[in-house]
Amino acid sequence: MSVELSQTSPSFADQEKTVESLASLEITGSHRTKYLYGAITFLLLTLAIFWFQFHRIQTGDQLIAWDELQWGYLLLLLLCLPLDTVACGIRI
Repeated sequence: MSVELSQTSPSFADQEKTVESLASLEITGSHRTKYLYGAITFLLLTLAIFWFQFHRIQTGDQLIAWDELQWGYLLLLLLCLPLDTVACGIRI
């Protein structure tokens, strides 16, 4: 009983090329530090903004008046969200 390989199955050489190309995509040390610095910067900026915003709140400040919010902007944001996602996907 012999087993025939179909035309769609990749050959061993193709599999080796795929493994080599995936190995070349491995993140090197310099890229790791770049990503680490980016993540640390993002976290520090986020924490600084939240700290600044929360320290601007005074004791006795009025809470958000939900009836004064403009709900039309929420609808606009929800309508544009899929476009934003598609644009980000295309960019990648």
